[in-house]
Amino acid sequence: IPADAVRLECGIFRRSKQRWNRWIGRIVLVEQAELGNVYTVKIHGEEWTLKSHGPVVGARQPSRVWDVVNVVVDPQTVELSMVASDFITNQ
Repeated sequence: IPADAVRLECGIFRRSKQRWNRWIGRIVLVEQAELGNVYTVKIHGEEWTLKSHGPVVGARQPSRVWDVVNVVVDPQTVELSMVASDFITNQ
């Protein structure tokens, strides 16, 4: 999922449209980039992470590592593509 499709909101309150996919996560890395901060967020209960361009919506102060955030993804901004792969079968 591209970082531009991921929005972070402070806390666990729902601020945006219901059709968006949501997870609770924790910021594990904050990197400075030309266009602002890039946040890496570990999704609670999952083995994967997402990146997002800042700012964190609703935050009263700059967000930092270990802050809990609501991770919101608008599925209309994500493109899926088919990737050819070889399947191994046990016979």
